[in-house]
Amino acid sequence: MKNKLGIRIKELRHKSKLSQKNLGLLLNVSQVAVYKWEKQQTEPDSMTINQLAKIFGVSIDYLIGNTHDPTPRNQLIHKDSIKTENYVTIPIIETKDIFPTIIHENNTIEYKEANIVDVKDYQTSTLFYVQAQDNLMLEAGIPKDAYILFNLQQQLKNNDIGIFKINNSEHLIIRKYLNQEDFIILKSANPTINEPDLIYKSNEANHKFSIVGKAVKVEYKFK
Repeated sequence: MKNKLGIRIKELRHKSKLSQKNLGLLLNVSQVAVYKWEKQQTEPDSMTINQLAKIFGVSIDYLIGNTHDPTPRNQLIHKDSIKTENYVTIPIIETKDIFPTIIHENNTIEYKEANIVDVKDYQTSTLFYVQAQDNLMLEAGIPKDAYILFNLQQQLKNNDIGIFKINNSEHLIIRKYLNQEDFIILKSANPTINEPDLIYKSNEANHKFSIVGKAVKVEYKFK
């Protein structure tokens, strides 16, 4: 395993356009730890290997060198092809030029499986996926190309990751929600990207943006 694991981590990290530092942020480990894995000086533990497989969208067997087939269990699929009782069908929706009703066939790009264990606390009809279009939320564990599972709801708690529709825009954005008494802040989570936070007076916020949903889970997938 050691002969292949470090090589595969490095190859997949480069393919995913992640630095050692950013991969470390996603795994809550140091850049040095990632460096040592790739130099085959040390190995990640079994839990971290599982996280790496999810981040890179490959099977664990591929990551550790047991197979040349990188295909993971969870794939993008057509709605009619789902036949397993352990998974449910969730739409992946557009984040731009959206139809007024968010979960609508006009907004749907594709369908994706979600494990019933992950969605047991929600109604399937209120769930939808969005694919991150950038690295603005990287330090919140959401890299570009990740799939975020959202629940359709109009209220958030402090520090929740939400998806929002800014008034006079047809685009949806993903940000961290911060309620600081007099102000509401929609905050990005990547200081290396020059993207200003959106700050609104609390008494004006309802006229500036609307809350579309709350992030339930992040699923990593790189092409």
